[in-house]
Amino acid sequence: MSFDEVPSYQSSLQKRMKEVNEELDAFRGNVDQAEELAASFLAEAGVAYDLIEGAAVDAGNVTRVLDEVEQAVETFEEALRAVGSVEKQVDANEGEEDLRAALAEVNEGLGSLEEAYGTAVERSPDVTAGLSELRDGAVRVNDGAGSIAGNLNDAAAANGDLVEGLGELVEGSNELHGSVAEISDYTNELDPGRQHELMLSSPIESLSTESESEYSYGEGLTPYFLSIGLYVGALTLSIIYPFREHLGPHADGREWFAGKFGVVMIVGFVQVTILLAFILIGLDLDVSSPGAFVAFTYLVSLVFMSMIFMLVGVLDNPGRFVAIILLILQLGGSGGTFPVELLASPLQTIHGWLPMTYSVLGFRSVVFMDSPVLLWQSVMFLICVAVVVLVIAFLFYVKFYKKLCAPSIDKKREQTNG
Repeated sequence: MSFDEVPSYQSSLQKRMKEVNEELDAFRGNVDQAEELAASFLAEAGVAYDLIEGAAVDAGNVTRVLDEVEQAVETFEEALRAVGSVEKQVDANEGEEDLRAALAEVNEGLGSLEEAYGTAVERSPDVTAGLSELRDGAVRVNDGAGSIAGNLNDAAAANGDLVEGLGELVEGSNELHGSVAEISDYTNELDPGRQHELMLSSPIESLSTESESEYSYGEGLTPYFLSIGLYVGALTLSIIYPFREHLGPHADGREWFAGKFGVVMIVGFVQVTILLAFILIGLDLDVSSPGAFVAFTYLVSLVFMSMIFMLVGVLDNPGRFVAIILLILQLGGSGGTFPVELLASPLQTIHGWLPMTYSVLGFRSVVFMDSPVLLWQSVMFLICVAVVVLVIAFLFYVKFYKKLCAPSIDKKREQTNG
């Protein structure tokens, strides 16, 4: 275990501790919700108990009223039997008195029956309402019990995650402790000397043999201005030389494309040759990799010529307008004057897709840094751009030959023959 790996373990441990804290918060939320549901369940249970108790009282009252009704009915039956037995009496006076007493008992029994029936009718709505509330309370209690069961299951699952997270936290802590112990053992074995002190005080050492840089600010902008010059040279050629109109007879679209593109490449080659002679001989620019610089300059010229050739050849004047807009975007977005981090946000977004971005990087690598990796990345991107635009241009010249080129050629032939 090396000292450089300690920050990664610390970051992993901090991340895991954060996850454990989140799991603890979720667990506390589930527990709080379970407590609230439990309190609601107890409240619903208390209401249900009161309803049951009230229903029991109402049921007792109904039972008592029914008993009174039953007793009144029995009294009425006894009175009827007494009336029947009085008819068998011989003494009329005694029979009349017994009859009156029996009728009085019957009347009293009917009154008790009426009173009991009225009480039963009066209490019937209360009993019905109490039973309805008891049913609703039982439904709410059942729902609360289901919610409590669900939240208790969530709390149990969160508790399991918490236990697992704590286990991973303990494991990470033990691993970090072991790594720190290894580093401590390693550092204890070191006996720093003068060389170690110099290394710590000056960890970076320049390999340059020159006391100061010989490059000026203008030379530092060489990659940027070279890219602009090659692009503007191609754009200027599109104004002078017609990329679309034919200047002579062509057998087919392939010959039409080859004739136009051949002229463009010859002009581009001459342009780059004059430019290199002026820079390397006239200005005597100090270049880290002269051979790579010359080859890369020809490649950049080929790519920019191909781009302008495709835009103007396919779109004509609108293509020239698109080429100018692309030039404006590349002036600010290629990072030739300032680092890409200092560019505006939209320019930072398109920075990696601009051809001039890679021409500037490539020129920097061959002029100042002698970096094959950076040069190779730039070359690959520019070659891909050249292949794409040339394929588009070739397909256009081949497909639209009969429409754009052949009729005018036939017309000229007819005028010549006539």
